[in-house]
Order: sequence, then C-alpha cells, then structure tokens
Amino acid sequence: MIGLLKGTIIHIKDDTIILDCNGVGYLVLVSSQILHNYMEKEACFLWVETRMRENEITLYGFGSEEEKDLFNLVTSVQGVGAKAGMAILSVLSPDDLLLAISSGDTAAITQANGIGPKIANRIISELKDKAGAFVFNGASASKSMGIQKKREQGGKKLENNHLTLVQEVASALSNLGYSPSEATRAASLVLQQSDDDNPSVEMLIPAALKELSGNS
Repeated sequence: MIGLLKGTIIHIKDDTIILDCNGVGYLVLVSSQILHNYMEKEACFLWVETRMRENEITLYGFGSEEEKDLFNLVTSVQGVGAKAGMAILSVLSPDDLLLAISSGDTAAITQANGIGPKIANRIISELKDKAGAFVFNGASASKSMGIQKKREQGGKKLENNHLTLVQEVASALSNLGYSPSEATRAASLVLQQSDDDNPSVEMLIPAALKELSGNS
C-alpha cells in the first residue's frame, strides 16, 4: 500500500495530478486545496490514502497527515464515499471541518458539491464525539485518532471533559448571536490559554466574549 509520495508534478488536470517519483508517474486524486497550492514542475510531498475496489486502485493525496486522517474519518460515515470526502476537504480546511462538526454547522458542510443537509447532519451526528480526538485551532490532530484520549498542546493536556467545556461555552456564545464556527473557535482558544487546571464555563464565557470583541 502506498502511504506517501514525494516527487515533481508533471501534469495537472481537473482534480488529479501526475506525480513523477524517480521516473514513475503516479496518478493521484487531490482536493482543490492542493491544486491551489501547487503548479506543474513543482516539487510536492503528499500523504496518500490507497483505496482498492475490484480491479481498480485509486490514490488520494493530501497535504498533511491530519487531512488524510480526516478524510478517513469522514468516509467512515455511511453514505459518504471517497468522492464526497474529497469534495468536503476541497471547501473546508481540516480545522474548519472540525469546527463545523463540533459546532453542528451543517451549512458549512453543505458547501461541498453533492453534500446535502441529510448527509451533513449524519456526518455531524456520527463524528461529533470522534472529532474530540483532534485539537482545535490550527494544532495537529491526534495521530491515534479515536484511541488517544489525551492530547498535548502548548504543554497542556486537553482531555475529554475539556471538549465538553468547549461545546458548552460555544453553545452559550451561539445563544448570544455568534455563529457556531466563531463561537467554537473562541471557546477553544480561551480554554487553551487558560492557566486554571480546572476551568469552568462561567469563567471561560467572559474570556471568550473578550476574544470575540477583539476580533470584531
């Protein structure tokens, strides 16, 4: 199975690239994020997910291991195939997708081509708890997705109860009129910055409001 490829892009067409790796050209399906960041004749390093079905082998390429993990996570949902997974990652970065799932933002997910509200709701419903294995706000996702229950970021351990705190604070902010995505992002940020070993919702809400006011 091919897990990663490093080479030079020699051809780009639609949603595919041909990557020359020491004289062997690999046809790889990639998201628009990759297409926007690279041009032909550029060196490229891709994390690769290999999918096999009957007599066909398809390679899907990603700019990071986290993006690949999220692709596998999303396509684990019934009714979400590889094509749909790539469509979602074409319109949402890994961080934005995590925020959309954790905050229940179906509108963000339905931006993807071919993804309707029913599928978006199913993705959120099935993955909301699993998304807790990832770290919010631009940090790396856990490599042991769904198994590792503690994640370290900035010298701090984020545990499952911290994910609950983020969701509760974000819910309160949403009730005040903030969008689910910006509410979750602010809640996650102030939790990460907190020096308190046992932060509370009541303590985090004012800090999150201050953060939102500073960004407005």
